[in-house]
Amino acid sequence: MELILKGVLQEELNRASRSLFVYNEKLKDYPQGKLVTKRRKNNYVNYLVYREGSKVKSDYVKKGEIDDIQILIAKRNDIKIQIKLLKQQICDLEKILKINKNRNGKI
Repeated sequence: MELILKGVLQEELNRASRSLFVYNEKLKDYPQGKLVTKRRKNNYVNYLVYREGSKVKSDYVKKGEIDDIQILIAKRNDIKIQIKLLKQQICDLEKILKINKNRNGKI
């Protein structure tokens, strides 16, 4: 019974690791940063503000593209939440497998 449980846990760890890799690859497809609206003279202008290394960059966003950028940023945030959950799951599974390994006397 214990061998079956260990196999299932190992399989779940492998699945979570593959999913983490896929989500990290997807993350590269979405824009990073936040939309910021600044006042320039009498107009309001939108920028996508993000960090590149130690520098903060700002890219102008046209009025027609604002909704699209907001959707992409929201999707990126959802992916980041999934990545965080997967990392926690991987950490938990590794701890369980390590404890099980130490109990059996096989180090």
